[in-house]
Amino acid sequence: MNRKLALINYLKEGLTQEEIKEGYDSCTFLIQGEYMVLNEHERGEKVKEYIRETLWAFIPSFLAEETGLPEEVFRALSEKCESGNDAILALVEKTCGLDAFVKAAVEADGYGHFLASYDGEEEKVTVEGEDYFIYRIN
Repeated sequence: MNRKLALINYLKEGLTQEEIKEGYDSCTFLIQGEYMVLNEHERGEKVKEYIRETLWAFIPSFLAEETGLPEEVFRALSEKCESGNDAILALVEKTCGLDAFVKAAVEADGYGHFLASYDGEEEKVTVEGEDYFIYRIN
């Protein structure tokens, strides 16, 4: 209920909750596009999951800087696209750790870069004292 209210407050178009259709899970909604509405805990979990699954797409120099390993290693693994992801994940976990890597990535690019596939934007809306973070995903 509060997620829909947060989305209505964000869109500011006089919408009603009935006009907003639920998406593929309890965090996604369809109205003039597809939106994801997350609380702070969910935002952290979703960004970690996304980064874990897309390490192969990171710039090799960023991977090298965070892990302390040579950039050439990541250039070679990134060329394998998705099939190189497990090896990159293992290197990240053995060096800086995934949590520290995620923190550095979010500090560099923001949550919206990873979670808002439509426009890279993040909006924060507070409803009844709880913060929600809104991302347009389609």
